[in-house]
Amino acid sequence: MAELTVRQDELVVTINPSAANPSAARRYGKVFDEMAVEYDRRRPTYPDELVDQACQVAGIGSGDHVLEVGCGSGQLTRGLVARGLHVTALEPGKNLIALARQNLEGAGELEFVNAQLGCIASPRAVSGRVLRVRVSLG
Repeated sequence: MAELTVRQDELVVTINPSAANPSAARRYGKVFDEMAVEYDRRRPTYPDELVDQACQVAGIGSGDHVLEVGCGSGQLTRGLVARGLHVTALEPGKNLIALARQNLEGAGELEFVNAQLGCIASPRAVSGRVLRVRVSLG
């Protein structure tokens, strides 16, 4: 089940919401980076209907710029670029971002940034809208 929320130009898509704590999420993030290829192979894709609904709720469309926080191996990124969005994909995992670059080579208007959101002085300096997808692990 997905929940969509828009807060001050930030679209938050929560997939399978649960009460996973932040420190556990950080540990899981490192695990995903260590097994990036397996993560990419087993991670379900985002349904087109969900991506369409998220874009509609956020009021974004072809030609708009978005910052995707935590792009992983690029599964959501592919759907955003396919809709004509100019995506800056932020991912702290070196293996995941390398895989995303490989998976999305030549896909469209796309820039990858290998960093954590907290390491960027201002997300607005990177892009116009922020798209954060939260996948709960529990």
